[in-house]
Amino acid sequence: MQQLQKEVMADLKQFENLPVSSMAEVAKHNKEGDAWIAISGIVYDISKFHKLHPGGSLLLVRSAGKDVTKDFKMMHRDGLLDKPNYRKLAVARLITPEDPKTAKQIVASRMNEKWLPYCDHYWKDPRGTLKSPHIQPKHVAFQKKIRHFVDTELVPNAAQWDEAGKYPLDLHEKAYKMGIFGCPWPAEYGGTPPAEGWDMFMDMIYLYEMGRCGSGGLMASWFFTASIGLPPVINHGSRALKDRVCRNVITGKEIIALAVTEPWGGSDVANLRSVAVSDGDDYIINGEKKFITSGMTANYLTAAIRTDPSKKGMNGISLILIETNRPGVKCRKIKTQGWWAGNTAYITFENVRVPKTNLIGKEGKGFKYIMENFNHERFAACVFSCSMGHVLIEESIKFARVRHTFGKPLMEAQVIRHKIAEMSARVEAHYAWCEQIAYMIQSGAPHIDVGSRIALCKVQGTKMIEFCAREASQILGGNSYARGGHGAIVERLYREVRVSAIGGGSEEILNDLGMRLAKL
Repeated sequence: MQQLQKEVMADLKQFENLPVSSMAEVAKHNKEGDAWIAISGIVYDISKFHKLHPGGSLLLVRSAGKDVTKDFKMMHRDGLLDKPNYRKLAVARLITPEDPKTAKQIVASRMNEKWLPYCDHYWKDPRGTLKSPHIQPKHVAFQKKIRHFVDTELVPNAAQWDEAGKYPLDLHEKAYKMGIFGCPWPAEYGGTPPAEGWDMFMDMIYLYEMGRCGSGGLMASWFFTASIGLPPVINHGSRALKDRVCRNVITGKEIIALAVTEPWGGSDVANLRSVAVSDGDDYIINGEKKFITSGMTANYLTAAIRTDPSKKGMNGISLILIETNRPGVKCRKIKTQGWWAGNTAYITFENVRVPKTNLIGKEGKGFKYIMENFNHERFAACVFSCSMGHVLIEESIKFARVRHTFGKPLMEAQVIRHKIAEMSARVEAHYAWCEQIAYMIQSGAPHIDVGSRIALCKVQGTKMIEFCAREASQILGGNSYARGGHGAIVERLYREVRVSAIGGGSEEILNDLGMRLAKL
Protein backbone atom coordinates (compact mmCIF):
# COMPACT_ATOMS: atom_id res chain seq x y z
CA MET A 1 0.00 0.00 0.00
CA GLN A 2 2.92 2.33 0.72
CA GLN A 3 4.24 1.74 -2.80
CA LEU A 4 0.85 2.67 -4.24
CA GLN A 5 0.83 5.89 -2.20
CA LYS A 6 4.31 6.72 -3.52
CA GLU A 7 3.09 6.29 -7.10
CA VAL A 8 0.13 8.59 -6.44
CA MET A 9 2.34 11.26 -4.90
CA ALA A 10 4.69 10.97 -7.89
CA ASP A 11 1.72 11.61 -10.18
CA LEU A 12 0.81 14.72 -8.21
CA LYS A 13 4.42 15.95 -8.16
CA GLN A 14 4.05 17.21 -11.72
CA PHE A 15 1.84 20.00 -10.33
CA GLU A 16 4.11 21.07 -7.45
CA ASN A 17 5.35 24.15 -9.29
CA LEU A 18 1.85 25.52 -9.68
CA PRO A 19 0.79 28.28 -7.28
CA VAL A 20 -1.49 27.32 -4.43
CA SER A 21 -5.09 28.47 -4.68
CA SER A 22 -8.39 27.97 -2.87
CA MET A 23 -11.98 27.32 -3.85
CA ALA A 24 -12.78 30.86 -2.74
CA GLU A 25 -10.38 32.14 -5.39
CA VAL A 26 -11.71 29.70 -7.99
CA ALA A 27 -15.26 30.94 -7.32
CA LYS A 28 -14.27 34.45 -8.45
CA HIS A 29 -13.58 33.20 -11.99
CA ASN A 30 -17.15 32.29 -12.85
CA LYS A 31 -18.07 33.86 -16.16
CA GLU A 32 -17.40 33.63 -19.88
CA GLY A 33 -13.94 34.94 -20.68
CA ASP A 34 -12.80 34.40 -17.08
CA ALA A 35 -13.61 30.82 -16.18
CA TRP A 36 -11.81 28.46 -13.79
CA ILE A 37 -12.82 24.99 -12.67
CA ALA A 38 -11.34 22.56 -10.14
CA ILE A 39 -10.92 18.84 -10.83
CA SER A 40 -9.35 16.45 -8.31
CA GLY A 41 -7.47 19.22 -6.54
CA ILE A 42 -6.10 20.92 -9.67
CA VAL A 43 -7.41 24.25 -11.01
CA TYR A 44 -7.84 24.72 -14.78
CA ASP A 45 -8.33 27.96 -16.71
CA ILE A 46 -10.94 27.23 -19.40
CA SER A 47 -11.54 30.86 -20.36
CA LYS A 48 -10.60 30.13 -23.99
CA PHE A 49 -10.97 26.37 -24.11
CA HIS A 50 -14.72 26.36 -23.41
CA LYS A 51 -15.39 27.41 -27.00
CA LEU A 52 -13.59 24.28 -28.21
CA HIS A 53 -15.32 21.93 -25.78
CA PRO A 54 -16.89 18.99 -27.70
CA GLY A 55 -19.82 18.97 -25.29
CA GLY A 56 -20.69 22.60 -25.93
CA SER A 57 -19.49 25.95 -24.62
CA LEU A 58 -22.47 26.74 -22.40
CA LEU A 59 -21.98 23.59 -20.34
CA LEU A 60 -18.51 24.71 -19.26
CA VAL A 61 -19.52 28.33 -18.69
CA ARG A 62 -22.26 27.13 -16.31
CA SER A 63 -19.60 25.15 -14.41
CA ALA A 64 -17.18 28.07 -14.06
CA GLY A 65 -16.04 28.84 -10.51
CA LYS A 66 -16.93 25.37 -9.21
CA ASP A 67 -15.37 22.03 -8.29
CA VAL A 68 -16.65 19.82 -11.11
CA THR A 69 -14.78 16.61 -10.20
CA LYS A 70 -17.93 14.52 -9.87
CA ASP A 71 -19.48 15.60 -13.19
CA PHE A 72 -16.15 15.46 -15.01
CA LYS A 73 -15.47 11.89 -13.98
CA MET A 74 -18.99 10.90 -14.92
CA MET A 75 -18.44 12.13 -18.48
CA HIS A 76 -14.76 11.46 -19.21
CA ARG A 77 -12.29 8.60 -19.09
CA ASP A 78 -9.38 8.54 -16.64
CA GLY A 79 -6.17 9.94 -18.06
CA LEU A 80 -7.77 12.58 -20.27
CA LEU A 81 -6.25 15.45 -18.29
CA ASP A 82 -2.79 13.88 -18.54
CA LYS A 83 -2.65 14.79 -22.22
CA PRO A 84 -0.38 17.79 -22.90
CA ASN A 85 -3.06 19.95 -24.52
CA TYR A 86 -5.19 19.69 -21.37
CA ARG A 87 -2.38 19.70 -18.83
CA LYS A 88 -1.28 23.15 -20.07
CA LEU A 89 -4.62 24.53 -18.88
CA ALA A 90 -3.66 23.84 -15.24
CA VAL A 91 -3.00 27.13 -13.43
CA ALA A 92 -3.09 26.28 -9.70
CA ARG A 93 -3.43 23.51 -7.13
CA LEU A 94 -5.54 23.10 -4.04
CA ILE A 95 -3.18 20.68 -2.27
CA THR A 96 -1.09 22.37 0.43
CA PRO A 97 0.87 21.15 3.46
CA GLU A 98 -1.22 23.57 5.51
CA ASP A 99 -4.39 21.82 4.40
CA PRO A 100 -3.72 18.14 5.18
CA LYS A 101 -7.41 17.25 5.07
CA THR A 102 -7.71 18.30 1.42
CA ALA A 103 -4.44 16.59 0.54
CA LYS A 104 -5.50 13.38 2.30
CA GLN A 105 -8.84 13.32 0.50
CA ILE A 106 -7.29 13.82 -2.93
CA VAL A 107 -4.55 11.24 -2.37
CA ALA A 108 -7.12 8.74 -1.10
CA SER A 109 -9.32 9.39 -4.13
CA ARG A 110 -6.43 8.89 -6.55
CA MET A 111 -5.27 5.74 -4.77
CA ASN A 112 -8.80 4.41 -5.08
CA GLU A 113 -8.60 5.00 -8.84
CA LYS A 114 -5.13 3.48 -9.15
CA TRP A 115 -5.90 0.06 -7.67
CA LEU A 116 -9.16 -1.81 -8.27
CA PRO A 117 -9.83 -5.32 -6.94
CA TYR A 118 -10.31 -8.20 -9.42
CA CYS A 119 -8.80 -6.17 -12.25
CA ASP A 120 -5.19 -7.37 -12.26
CA HIS A 121 -2.82 -10.16 -11.21
CA TYR A 122 -4.02 -11.12 -7.74
CA TRP A 123 -0.42 -11.12 -6.47
CA LYS A 124 -0.19 -7.38 -7.25
CA ASP A 125 -2.69 -6.52 -4.50
CA PRO A 126 -1.08 -3.54 -2.69
CA ARG A 127 -1.70 -5.08 0.72
CA GLY A 128 0.96 -7.65 -0.16
CA THR A 129 -0.91 -10.55 1.44
CA LEU A 130 -2.11 -12.43 -1.67
CA LYS A 131 0.87 -14.56 -2.65
CA SER A 132 1.49 -16.86 -5.60
CA PRO A 133 3.76 -19.91 -5.18
CA HIS A 134 5.07 -19.28 -8.70
CA ILE A 135 5.89 -15.58 -8.61
CA GLN A 136 9.35 -14.46 -7.55
CA PRO A 137 10.89 -10.96 -7.39
CA LYS A 138 12.22 -11.41 -10.94
CA HIS A 139 8.66 -11.91 -12.19
CA VAL A 140 7.42 -8.81 -10.37
CA ALA A 141 10.21 -6.68 -11.85
CA PHE A 142 9.54 -8.06 -15.32
CA GLN A 143 5.81 -7.34 -15.00
CA LYS A 144 6.48 -3.71 -14.05
CA LYS A 145 8.72 -3.27 -17.08
CA ILE A 146 6.17 -4.64 -19.55
CA ARG A 147 3.25 -2.77 -17.90
CA HIS A 148 5.12 0.52 -18.22
CA PHE A 149 5.62 -0.05 -21.94
CA VAL A 150 1.98 -1.04 -22.50
CA ASP A 151 0.65 1.91 -20.49
CA THR A 152 2.88 4.51 -22.15
CA GLU A 153 3.24 3.25 -25.73
CA LEU A 154 0.16 1.14 -26.53
CA VAL A 155 -2.83 2.18 -24.40
CA PRO A 156 -2.71 5.91 -25.34
CA ASN A 157 -2.62 5.03 -29.06
CA ALA A 158 -4.69 1.86 -29.29
CA ALA A 159 -7.98 3.54 -30.15
CA GLN A 160 -6.46 5.78 -32.83
CA TRP A 161 -4.56 2.91 -34.46
CA ASP A 162 -7.60 0.63 -34.34
CA GLU A 163 -9.79 3.24 -36.00
CA ALA A 164 -7.13 3.77 -38.67
CA GLY A 165 -6.88 0.03 -39.24
CA LYS A 166 -3.10 0.09 -38.91
CA TYR A 167 -0.27 0.91 -36.56
CA PRO A 168 3.18 2.46 -37.26
CA LEU A 169 5.43 -0.37 -38.38
CA ASP A 170 8.45 1.15 -36.66
CA LEU A 171 6.75 0.17 -33.38
CA HIS A 172 8.47 -3.22 -33.74
CA GLU A 173 11.99 -1.78 -33.73
CA LYS A 174 11.07 0.80 -31.09
CA ALA A 175 9.83 -1.94 -28.77
CA TYR A 176 12.92 -4.02 -29.45
CA LYS A 177 15.25 -1.14 -28.55
CA MET A 178 13.31 -0.69 -25.31
CA GLY A 179 14.00 -4.31 -24.40
CA ILE A 180 10.40 -5.46 -24.92
CA PHE A 181 9.95 -7.09 -28.31
CA GLY A 182 12.90 -9.47 -28.02
CA CYS A 183 12.09 -10.82 -24.54
CA PRO A 184 10.90 -14.35 -25.43
CA TRP A 185 13.55 -15.13 -28.05
CA PRO A 186 17.00 -16.75 -27.96
CA ALA A 187 19.89 -14.34 -27.49
CA GLU A 188 21.82 -15.97 -30.36
CA TYR A 189 19.29 -14.46 -32.79
CA GLY A 190 19.08 -11.06 -31.13
CA GLY A 191 16.64 -11.97 -28.38
CA THR A 192 16.76 -10.04 -25.10
CA PRO A 193 15.48 -12.48 -22.45
CA PRO A 194 15.61 -11.35 -18.80
CA ALA A 195 19.00 -11.87 -17.15
CA GLU A 196 17.40 -14.30 -14.70
CA GLY A 197 16.18 -16.49 -17.57
CA TRP A 198 12.83 -17.14 -19.25
CA ASP A 199 10.15 -19.44 -17.87
CA MET A 200 6.46 -20.10 -18.42
CA PHE A 201 5.42 -17.59 -15.77
CA MET A 202 7.47 -14.91 -17.53
CA ASP A 203 5.64 -16.01 -20.67
CA MET A 204 2.24 -15.78 -18.97
CA ILE A 205 3.05 -12.31 -17.63
CA TYR A 206 4.29 -11.17 -21.04
CA LEU A 207 1.14 -12.37 -22.80
CA TYR A 208 -1.17 -10.99 -20.11
CA GLU A 209 0.41 -7.54 -20.11
CA MET A 210 0.24 -7.21 -23.90
CA GLY A 211 -3.43 -8.19 -23.75
CA ARG A 212 -4.14 -5.23 -21.46
CA CYS A 213 -3.63 -2.75 -24.30
CA GLY A 214 -7.40 -2.93 -24.96
CA SER A 215 -7.11 -3.70 -28.67
CA GLY A 216 -6.94 -7.31 -29.79
CA GLY A 217 -6.10 -6.30 -33.34
CA LEU A 218 -3.09 -4.25 -32.27
CA MET A 219 -1.91 -6.94 -29.90
CA ALA A 220 -2.33 -9.71 -32.49
CA SER A 221 -0.72 -7.97 -35.46
CA TRP A 222 2.05 -6.02 -33.75
CA PHE A 223 3.10 -8.58 -31.19
CA PHE A 224 1.48 -11.99 -31.46
CA THR A 225 2.00 -13.03 -35.09
CA ALA A 226 5.73 -13.39 -34.48
CA SER A 227 4.91 -15.68 -31.55
CA ILE A 228 3.08 -18.10 -33.85
CA GLY A 229 4.93 -17.57 -37.13
CA LEU A 230 8.54 -17.77 -35.90
CA PRO A 231 8.63 -20.80 -33.51
CA PRO A 232 8.41 -23.40 -36.33
CA VAL A 233 11.47 -21.77 -37.96
CA ILE A 234 13.41 -21.72 -34.67
CA ASN A 235 12.37 -25.24 -33.65
CA HIS A 236 12.61 -27.04 -36.99
CA GLY A 237 14.22 -24.79 -39.61
CA SER A 238 17.70 -25.30 -41.01
CA ARG A 239 20.59 -23.24 -39.68
CA ALA A 240 20.72 -21.25 -42.94
CA LEU A 241 16.97 -20.48 -42.70
CA LYS A 242 17.24 -19.39 -39.08
CA ASP A 243 20.22 -17.15 -39.84
CA ARG A 244 18.35 -15.54 -42.72
CA VAL A 245 15.04 -14.89 -40.95
CA CYS A 246 15.15 -14.96 -37.17
CA ARG A 247 17.33 -11.97 -36.31
CA ASN A 248 15.46 -9.53 -38.55
CA VAL A 249 12.10 -10.63 -37.15
CA ILE A 250 13.23 -10.62 -33.52
CA THR A 251 14.83 -7.18 -33.81
CA GLY A 252 11.70 -5.76 -35.41
CA LYS A 253 13.11 -5.11 -38.86
CA GLU A 254 10.80 -7.62 -40.59
CA ILE A 255 7.44 -9.27 -39.90
CA ILE A 256 6.47 -12.93 -40.08
CA ALA A 257 2.93 -14.36 -40.09
CA LEU A 258 1.46 -17.84 -39.83
CA ALA A 259 -0.56 -18.88 -42.91
CA VAL A 260 -2.54 -22.05 -42.24
CA THR A 261 -6.27 -21.26 -42.58
CA GLU A 262 -7.89 -21.62 -46.01
CA PRO A 263 -11.27 -20.61 -47.43
CA TRP A 264 -12.31 -24.25 -47.58
CA GLY A 265 -12.17 -24.96 -43.87
CA GLY A 266 -10.77 -23.00 -40.94
CA SER A 267 -10.32 -25.56 -38.18
CA ASP A 268 -10.14 -28.49 -40.64
CA VAL A 269 -6.40 -28.04 -41.09
CA ALA A 270 -5.80 -31.58 -42.40
CA ASN A 271 -7.86 -30.92 -45.53
CA LEU A 272 -6.02 -27.86 -46.81
CA ARG A 273 -5.74 -27.57 -50.62
CA SER A 274 -2.69 -25.36 -51.23
CA VAL A 275 -0.21 -27.46 -53.18
CA ALA A 276 3.54 -27.37 -53.82
CA VAL A 277 4.83 -29.26 -56.86
CA SER A 278 8.51 -30.22 -57.03
CA ASP A 279 10.47 -28.61 -59.88
CA GLY A 280 14.19 -29.33 -59.53
CA ASP A 281 15.54 -27.35 -56.58
CA ASP A 282 12.28 -25.40 -56.23
CA TYR A 283 8.63 -25.80 -55.32
CA ILE A 284 5.88 -24.27 -57.47
CA ILE A 285 3.11 -23.27 -55.08
CA ASN A 286 -0.55 -22.62 -55.85
CA GLY A 287 -3.38 -22.05 -53.40
CA GLU A 288 -5.20 -19.65 -51.11
CA LYS A 289 -5.03 -18.62 -47.47
CA LYS A 290 -7.69 -16.66 -45.58
CA PHE A 291 -7.98 -14.70 -42.32
CA ILE A 292 -4.20 -14.32 -42.07
CA THR A 293 -3.37 -11.87 -39.27
CA SER A 294 -0.58 -9.46 -40.35
CA GLY A 295 -0.93 -10.79 -43.88
CA MET A 296 -0.91 -7.25 -45.26
CA THR A 297 2.38 -6.30 -43.59
CA ALA A 298 4.29 -9.58 -43.35
CA ASN A 299 7.62 -10.08 -45.12
CA TYR A 300 7.46 -13.84 -44.53
CA LEU A 301 4.72 -16.42 -44.27
CA THR A 302 5.13 -19.70 -42.41
CA ALA A 303 2.72 -21.48 -44.73
CA ALA A 304 1.12 -24.92 -44.49
CA ILE A 305 1.29 -26.46 -47.97
CA ARG A 306 0.54 -29.96 -49.27
CA THR A 307 3.81 -31.19 -50.79
CA ASP A 308 2.44 -34.65 -51.59
CA PRO A 309 -0.97 -34.31 -53.30
CA SER A 310 -1.30 -38.10 -53.46
CA LYS A 311 -1.75 -38.20 -49.68
CA LYS A 312 -4.89 -37.10 -47.91
CA GLY A 313 -5.66 -35.62 -44.52
CA MET A 314 -2.78 -34.81 -42.21
CA ASN A 315 -0.29 -36.73 -44.35
CA GLY A 316 1.74 -34.97 -47.02
CA ILE A 317 1.57 -31.51 -45.41
CA SER A 318 4.75 -29.45 -45.00
CA LEU A 319 5.65 -26.02 -43.66
CA ILE A 320 7.37 -23.73 -46.16
CA LEU A 321 8.67 -20.21 -45.64
CA ILE A 322 7.31 -17.94 -48.39
CA GLU A 323 8.59 -14.40 -48.89
CA THR A 324 5.65 -12.13 -49.67
CA ASN A 325 7.62 -10.18 -52.30
CA ARG A 326 7.92 -13.23 -54.55
CA PRO A 327 6.13 -13.03 -57.91
CA GLY A 328 2.70 -14.61 -57.69
CA VAL A 329 2.01 -13.75 -54.03
CA LYS A 330 -1.01 -11.44 -53.76
CA CYS A 331 -2.52 -10.04 -50.55
CA ARG A 332 -5.90 -8.38 -50.15
CA LYS A 333 -7.15 -6.85 -46.89
CA ILE A 334 -10.28 -8.36 -45.33
CA LYS A 335 -12.66 -6.00 -43.52
CA THR A 336 -13.49 -7.64 -40.21
CA GLN A 337 -15.95 -7.20 -37.35
CA GLY A 338 -13.15 -6.62 -34.86
CA TRP A 339 -9.35 -6.51 -34.81
CA TRP A 340 -9.39 -3.57 -37.23
CA ALA A 341 -5.66 -3.05 -36.76
CA GLY A 342 -5.00 -6.74 -37.38
CA ASN A 343 -4.04 -6.32 -41.04
CA THR A 344 -6.08 -9.44 -41.80
CA ALA A 345 -5.54 -10.68 -45.34
CA TYR A 346 -6.73 -13.03 -48.05
CA ILE A 347 -3.60 -14.36 -49.76
CA THR A 348 -3.27 -16.17 -53.07
CA PHE A 349 -0.30 -18.09 -54.45
CA GLU A 350 -0.20 -18.27 -58.25
CA ASN A 351 2.73 -20.31 -59.55
CA VAL A 352 4.98 -19.00 -56.78
CA ARG A 353 8.49 -20.38 -57.15
CA VAL A 354 10.18 -21.04 -53.79
CA PRO A 355 13.55 -22.78 -53.25
CA LYS A 356 13.42 -26.07 -51.40
CA THR A 357 15.85 -24.59 -48.91
CA ASN A 358 12.79 -22.70 -47.57
CA LEU A 359 11.30 -25.98 -46.34
CA ILE A 360 10.86 -25.81 -42.56
CA GLY A 361 11.95 -29.10 -41.02
CA LYS A 362 11.18 -32.32 -42.84
CA GLU A 363 8.86 -32.73 -45.79
CA GLY A 364 5.54 -34.25 -44.75
CA LYS A 365 5.94 -33.35 -41.06
CA GLY A 366 4.08 -30.06 -41.27
CA PHE A 367 0.91 -31.21 -39.56
CA LYS A 368 2.91 -32.35 -36.51
CA TYR A 369 4.70 -29.00 -36.34
CA ILE A 370 1.38 -27.16 -36.64
CA MET A 371 -0.15 -29.11 -33.77
CA GLU A 372 2.87 -28.39 -31.56
CA ASN A 373 2.60 -24.72 -32.46
CA PHE A 374 -1.12 -24.63 -31.72
CA ASN A 375 -0.56 -25.47 -28.04
CA HIS A 376 1.27 -22.24 -27.32
CA GLU A 377 -1.04 -20.23 -29.57
CA ARG A 378 -4.03 -21.52 -27.62
CA PHE A 379 -2.31 -21.01 -24.27
CA ALA A 380 -1.72 -17.40 -25.32
CA ALA A 381 -5.41 -17.07 -26.17
CA CYS A 382 -6.25 -18.40 -22.70
CA VAL A 383 -4.06 -15.72 -21.08
CA PHE A 384 -5.40 -12.99 -23.35
CA SER A 385 -8.86 -13.88 -22.05
CA CYS A 386 -7.62 -13.10 -18.53
CA SER A 387 -6.42 -9.69 -19.70
CA MET A 388 -9.65 -8.91 -21.52
CA GLY A 389 -11.74 -10.06 -18.57
CA HIS A 390 -9.83 -7.90 -16.13
CA VAL A 391 -9.99 -4.87 -18.42
CA LEU A 392 -13.76 -5.31 -18.82
CA ILE A 393 -14.20 -5.51 -15.04
CA GLU A 394 -12.00 -2.44 -14.58
CA GLU A 395 -14.02 -0.43 -17.09
CA SER A 396 -17.23 -1.52 -15.37
CA ILE A 397 -16.07 -0.56 -11.88
CA LYS A 398 -14.66 2.79 -12.94
CA PHE A 399 -17.89 3.72 -14.69
CA ALA A 400 -20.15 2.43 -11.91
CA ARG A 401 -18.27 4.53 -9.35
CA VAL A 402 -18.61 7.83 -11.19
CA ARG A 403 -22.03 7.35 -12.80
CA HIS A 404 -24.84 8.63 -10.58
CA THR A 405 -28.40 7.47 -11.09
CA PHE A 406 -31.42 8.16 -8.87
CA GLY A 407 -29.25 10.21 -6.54
CA LYS A 408 -26.47 7.68 -5.84
CA PRO A 409 -23.48 6.06 -7.55
CA LEU A 410 -24.38 3.17 -9.83
CA MET A 411 -21.94 1.03 -7.85
CA GLU A 412 -24.25 1.16 -4.85
CA ALA A 413 -26.93 -0.74 -6.75
CA GLN A 414 -26.89 -4.36 -5.65
CA VAL A 415 -27.63 -5.66 -9.12
CA ILE A 416 -24.51 -3.93 -10.46
CA ARG A 417 -22.31 -5.33 -7.69
CA HIS A 418 -23.69 -8.79 -8.42
CA LYS A 419 -22.81 -8.44 -12.09
CA ILE A 420 -19.24 -7.49 -11.18
CA ALA A 421 -19.08 -10.31 -8.64
CA GLU A 422 -20.03 -12.88 -11.28
CA MET A 423 -17.56 -11.45 -13.78
CA SER A 424 -14.80 -11.48 -11.18
CA ALA A 425 -15.44 -15.07 -10.11
CA ARG A 426 -15.25 -16.31 -13.69
CA VAL A 427 -12.06 -14.41 -14.51
CA GLU A 428 -10.31 -15.49 -11.30
CA ALA A 429 -11.18 -19.15 -11.95
CA HIS A 430 -9.85 -18.89 -15.50
CA TYR A 431 -6.65 -17.16 -14.33
CA ALA A 432 -6.04 -20.00 -11.87
CA TRP A 433 -6.40 -22.58 -14.64
CA CYS A 434 -3.92 -20.65 -16.79
CA GLU A 435 -1.44 -20.68 -13.92
CA GLN A 436 -1.95 -24.42 -13.51
CA ILE A 437 -1.26 -25.04 -17.20
CA ALA A 438 1.82 -22.80 -17.08
CA TYR A 439 3.13 -24.91 -14.20
CA MET A 440 2.46 -28.14 -16.13
CA ILE A 441 4.39 -26.89 -19.16
CA GLN A 442 7.19 -25.53 -16.96
CA SER A 443 7.43 -28.96 -15.34
CA GLY A 444 7.95 -30.62 -18.72
CA ALA A 445 4.49 -31.98 -19.53
CA PRO A 446 4.47 -33.34 -23.13
CA HIS A 447 2.46 -31.42 -25.75
CA ILE A 448 0.02 -34.28 -26.19
CA ASP A 449 -0.67 -34.55 -22.44
CA VAL A 450 -1.29 -30.87 -21.78
CA GLY A 451 -3.07 -30.24 -25.10
CA SER A 452 -6.45 -31.40 -23.83
CA ARG A 453 -6.45 -28.96 -20.93
CA ILE A 454 -5.23 -26.08 -23.09
CA ALA A 455 -8.06 -26.74 -25.57
CA LEU A 456 -10.73 -26.76 -22.85
CA CYS A 457 -9.18 -23.76 -21.08
CA LYS A 458 -9.39 -21.72 -24.28
CA VAL A 459 -13.10 -22.57 -24.56
CA GLN A 460 -13.65 -21.57 -20.96
CA GLY A 461 -11.80 -18.32 -21.57
CA THR A 462 -13.71 -17.23 -24.66
CA LYS A 463 -17.06 -18.01 -23.04
CA MET A 464 -15.93 -16.06 -20.00
CA ILE A 465 -15.03 -12.92 -21.99
CA GLU A 466 -18.27 -13.17 -23.96
CA PHE A 467 -20.13 -13.08 -20.63
CA CYS A 468 -17.97 -10.25 -19.27
CA ALA A 469 -18.31 -8.18 -22.46
CA ARG A 470 -22.09 -8.48 -22.28
CA GLU A 471 -22.26 -7.58 -18.59
CA ALA A 472 -19.85 -4.66 -19.01
CA SER A 473 -21.97 -3.42 -21.89
CA GLN A 474 -25.08 -3.60 -19.72
CA ILE A 475 -23.38 -1.68 -16.91
CA LEU A 476 -22.17 1.09 -19.23
CA GLY A 477 -25.47 1.16 -21.09
CA GLY A 478 -25.55 3.41 -24.17
CA ASN A 479 -21.96 4.46 -23.54
CA SER A 480 -20.80 0.98 -24.57
CA TYR A 481 -22.40 1.48 -27.99
CA ALA A 482 -20.22 4.51 -28.78
CA ARG A 483 -16.72 4.33 -30.23
CA GLY A 484 -15.38 6.93 -27.82
CA GLY A 485 -15.65 8.21 -24.26
CA HIS A 486 -16.26 5.93 -21.29
CA GLY A 487 -17.45 3.02 -23.40
CA ALA A 488 -14.73 2.96 -26.08
CA ILE A 489 -12.81 -0.03 -24.75
CA VAL A 490 -15.92 -2.05 -23.92
CA GLU A 491 -17.34 -1.38 -27.39
CA ARG A 492 -14.10 -2.49 -29.04
CA LEU A 493 -13.67 -5.64 -26.93
CA TYR A 494 -17.32 -6.57 -27.48
CA ARG A 495 -16.62 -6.64 -31.23
CA GLU A 496 -13.56 -8.80 -30.64
CA VAL A 497 -15.33 -11.57 -28.73
CA ARG A 498 -16.19 -13.55 -31.85
CA VAL A 499 -12.67 -13.77 -33.24
CA SER A 500 -11.49 -14.94 -29.81
CA ALA A 501 -14.06 -17.73 -29.84
CA ILE A 502 -13.17 -18.82 -33.39
CA GLY A 503 -9.48 -18.07 -34.02
CA GLY A 504 -6.95 -20.77 -33.09
CA GLY A 505 -9.71 -23.38 -33.08
CA SER A 506 -13.42 -22.76 -32.58
CA GLU A 507 -15.11 -23.65 -29.30
CA GLU A 508 -16.84 -26.63 -30.88
CA ILE A 509 -13.64 -28.02 -32.41
CA LEU A 510 -11.64 -27.55 -29.21
CA ASN A 511 -14.26 -29.15 -26.96
CA ASP A 512 -14.17 -32.21 -29.18
CA LEU A 513 -10.35 -32.13 -29.36
CA GLY A 514 -10.15 -31.95 -25.57
CA MET A 515 -12.26 -35.08 -25.24
CA ARG A 516 -10.39 -36.98 -27.96
CA LEU A 517 -6.99 -36.16 -26.47
CA ALA A 518 -8.31 -37.37 -23.11
CA LYS A 519 -9.34 -40.66 -24.82
CA LEU A 520 -13.04 -40.07 -24.15
